[in-house]
Amino acid sequence: MEWSELSPKYDADVCESKWQSFKRVKGRLLTIAYLRRMAEESGYRQGLKILNGQQLADICPKESPFLVDSVLRRGEIAIIVSGSKSKKTWTAIHLGYSLASGEKWLGLSCKPSNVLFVDCELQPATFASRIKHVSKAMKVGVALIDTLCLRGDDRTIVELASEFKETIGRGIYSAIIIDGLFKLLPEGVSESDNAGMSKVFNYLNQIAKDTDASVIVVHHTTKSDSSSKNVIDLAFGAGSIARTVDTFIGIRPHKQEDHAVVDFITRSSKGPEKNPLTVKWDFPTWNCSDLKPELLQPLDSKARKQAATDASHKDEIIKVLTEAGHPVQQSKLFEQLTFGGSRGPSLRILTMMANEDRSIKRIKDVTKGKNGQEINNVFWELASED
Repeated sequence: MEWSELSPKYDADVCESKWQSFKRVKGRLLTIAYLRRMAEESGYRQGLKILNGQQLADICPKESPFLVDSVLRRGEIAIIVSGSKSKKTWTAIHLGYSLASGEKWLGLSCKPSNVLFVDCELQPATFASRIKHVSKAMKVGVALIDTLCLRGDDRTIVELASEFKETIGRGIYSAIIIDGLFKLLPEGVSESDNAGMSKVFNYLNQIAKDTDASVIVVHHTTKSDSSSKNVIDLAFGAGSIARTVDTFIGIRPHKQEDHAVVDFITRSSKGPEKNPLTVKWDFPTWNCSDLKPELLQPLDSKARKQAATDASHKDEIIKVLTEAGHPVQQSKLFEQLTFGGSRGPSLRILTMMANEDRSIKRIKDVTKGKNGQEINNVFWELASED
């Protein structure tokens, strides 16, 4: 207040009201960094700094080193885009521990890095369970990464950027992963708002600049068929989302179950030698596969109807075998199933479940009849979880 009194425009009532409004923002102490952010939102800008080519070359003699070989450099912005419930968080956690340990991620070399993982979606206990699964599978310490759980927190990306600048500073982390960017959107900004999302990514760039870290965000695809889209158009919402980042990583279903196709679009490199690549889900991580990167194609209406019918029949078979608790003779199993009307449809589903799904097993048993002839008996049981 005493400093304010030195101004010829000083008005005691106005000054008192203004300072009272600065005391706290949503229950948190106001910082110098946040004051600056507020000023910038009100129109304050630093003066333009124009350099000639040589001056710029002197300041930036070489590009930043790769954190993920041929895919992501330190200080860049990356986005991982995949469908709903398609293991996005598992993928991001795997990337985090790969960076922290220097192990390969999807076959790509990673530079050992200090990693902060900001989770905005999961309950802390659920997130803790997942990082334990991944670190155990990778045989690395769970404490290798730092975590920040923000589920239920009302911070926006504006406040997060300000607090990171104030509390983290430069060089502490090489990579910051944010899972659930939509949870951090400022009030009034939707994912489909081009101008609003451009500003959101400006804050992500500010975080990268202030911390000297790569910022990797996790986002979801549109709900429509992704196989017919260009990779760059997979992200749900505004077109500025995909076109603002330095690295775009798109993950889509492969035609083979439990496989996916990963595409990389990079700005500062040619990208990995193998692009796109196929990965296979081996809980709790994706691992490289030798299969060709062939996308799952949408089913026509007849095929969708058949798939739904098959799924219902499979559920019925699983229920019968589960309730039995022991191998069931094939003839007895046919008697208990309500679908098919004959052995043909039932046998088709049983064979599919044994050979493709591997959820059940076929057991052959040969016995001798009263006249000494051999009798072939077939039994079915649930497959072992091993």
